[in-house]
Amino acid sequence: MFNKLFLTLALTTLIITISCKSNPTTSENTAPTALFIINPTSGTTITTFTFDASGSSDNEDATDVLQVRWDWNNDGVWDTDYSTAKTATHQYDIAGTYTIVLEVMDSEGLTNTITKTVTVSIANTGPTASFTVNPAIGTVNTIFNFDASGSSDNEDATDVLQVRWDWNNDGTYDTNYSTTKTTTHQYTIEGSYTVKLEVKDSEGWVHNTTTIVTVQRPSTVVTFSDASFEALIRVTLNKPTGDITDINLETITALNGNGWNVSNISGIEYCINLLNLDLRDNSIIDISSLSGFRYLQVLSLGGNQIVDISSLSGLINLILLYLDDNQIININFLSSLINLKELGLGGNQIIDIYPLTQNSGIDNGDIVDLTNNPLSTTSINTYIPQLETRGVTVYH
Repeated sequence: MFNKLFLTLALTTLIITISCKSNPTTSENTAPTALFIINPTSGTTITTFTFDASGSSDNEDATDVLQVRWDWNNDGVWDTDYSTAKTATHQYDIAGTYTIVLEVMDSEGLTNTITKTVTVSIANTGPTASFTVNPAIGTVNTIFNFDASGSSDNEDATDVLQVRWDWNNDGTYDTNYSTTKTTTHQYTIEGSYTVKLEVKDSEGWVHNTTTIVTVQRPSTVVTFSDASFEALIRVTLNKPTGDITDINLETITALNGNGWNVSNISGIEYCINLLNLDLRDNSIIDISSLSGFRYLQVLSLGGNQIVDISSLSGLINLILLYLDDNQIININFLSSLINLKELGLGGNQIIDIYPLTQNSGIDNGDIVDLTNNPLSTTSINTYIPQLETRGVTVYH
């Protein structure tokens, strides 16, 4: 009986062991857990948002095995493919609140999703600085008016914008920020000034712009004794009416008054920037007003009644000088005009041309016209040959 009991226990143990081996205990795969963070959590249309799903996990798979994909606006269409890369970036072009969907998939294809929202606002843009000045040209007596009300900003109303001014662009602003867009300024010294305006919006973005203000000396009204000469000046200035000032006359660089029936050129002394002056075929006697024309290069005075040319002695930049058909006798004052290339003296009363030989600038390639003058024998036989030896072409 003992043997029978032992055999029964042994068979039972064998059956239990076989049964356990045929039906082992199993564990089911579980879905991953989706998790992500957004940086920053809000921004603008120029913000690059970073999305990080590295916090996602799975009970069976390591995080680097998990795959993720993203839907940037929860429209049901995935914007990326599955990837084991856990970070991504995205930028939104339009302001709004967006729901982002993350889906995480494990190695057996089980998935899990999570959503978060991000707020996107319109990106701030800097203001645009703009201003006017009235007048743009004035004197030390002028009160200049500055108006920055034309400044603008895409986000802020103009009255919110703040402005400040630098009257001479020296890097130091002369006014504090203010929402007042108009102001005035007066300069005490003549000159050309660069005025800078800086505009600041409500978020601190700034923009600046500049313009030029010209401050002249107070002008002097010029009167003319000769109506014909005044008419010539008005045509040249394109100023048929109104006062003519010294500042107006300083703008003239060329004056063509050939045959204008001018006899008196009083007032021309204010045309200090003349380069070319043609007053041929008039009735001019006195040319003393020309003495200060240091820039003058071409002077045509033929066909007048000029006797005294002493006022020309200082016009050292003259290149072409035509004094033909006048009543000139004394040419001593031409010896200092060393830049002359052409000199017209025909049809005068010149006897002695010795001063021309003393002008060291009259030399090779230059031309001198002495025709129809009562030249002395010495001038003809001695001085003209001396000039010709220097390479000067002399007509006599």
